[in-house]
Amino acid sequence: MEFIIDFYKDLEKLGPGDEGQTKKALEILNLGKNYLKILDVGCGTGAQTMVLAKETVSEIIAVDFLEPFLDELDKKIKKSGFNIKTMCANMEELPFEDKTFDLIWSEGAIYNIGFINAIEYLKRFIKSGGYMAVTEISWLTNDRPKEIDDYWKNVYSDMDTIDNKLQQLKNNGYRIIDCFVLPNYCWTHYYEPIKNKEQAFLEKWGNKKEVVDFINETIIERELYEKYNEYYGYVFYITQKI
Repeated sequence: MEFIIDFYKDLEKLGPGDEGQTKKALEILNLGKNYLKILDVGCGTGAQTMVLAKETVSEIIAVDFLEPFLDELDKKIKKSGFNIKTMCANMEELPFEDKTFDLIWSEGAIYNIGFINAIEYLKRFIKSGGYMAVTEISWLTNDRPKEIDDYWKNVYSDMDTIDNKLQQLKNNGYRIIDCFVLPNYCWTHYYEPIKNKEQAFLEKWGNKKEVVDFINETIIERELYEKYNEYYGYVFYITQKI
C-alpha cells in the first residue's frame, strides 16, 4: 500500500472526471444558495471537494481511509479557507448519525465497497428528501467483446449497464433525477499523468516485483480503455432519497 499511496498522492484526480463534470452534476441538482451539509465519500486528494466548496453554500465533511490523501487535501483547504473538515474513516464504517446530510457525493470511489452495497449503506445518512450524486463505471452497451467483458468481470463484479444501475437505485429507494456519461477526455486527463510518471516511479522503487506488477496493471487498464472505450465509461448518477 505504501508505494500505491506514493504513486497517487500528488495526482490531481484519482479517477476519471474533471471540474466541469462536477459543476454539471451540481447544476442538474439546482440546489441554489441553500445551506447544505455535504458528505464527500472517498474524497481522495479532494479535487471535487474543492469544487463543491466553491460552488455551494455548505459545510463539507470529506472522508477517505488513506491519511496521506487527506493530508494533501488539508493543504488545499488551508490555502482556500473553505468550510471543509477531513476525516479518516472506512467507507463502510462511517461515524455519523442517520439522516445527517443534505447531499452525499462520491466520485470514482464507491466501487471500493461495491455499488449496491454502497447505495444501500449510504442512504441511511441522507436526510429525507436529500440527494446523492455518484460516479460509477458502467457498461454503455448491452453486448461487448469477450476480452473486455472478461477483464471487468474479474476486476469488478458489480459492473453493469446504465439501465440496470438505474433500476438498482430505484429498488433501493432513490428517485432518478438524471444521469450522464463522462466524456472520454476525462479518462485521458486521468491516464496521461499516470503514464508520464510510470518509468520514473519504477526507478524510484528499484523495480521491485510488486511495483512492476502494479504498473503493468495500470498499463493494461489504460490500453484496454483506449481499445474499448465505446463499450464502457464513468456515469454520473444523480438521485434523490425518497
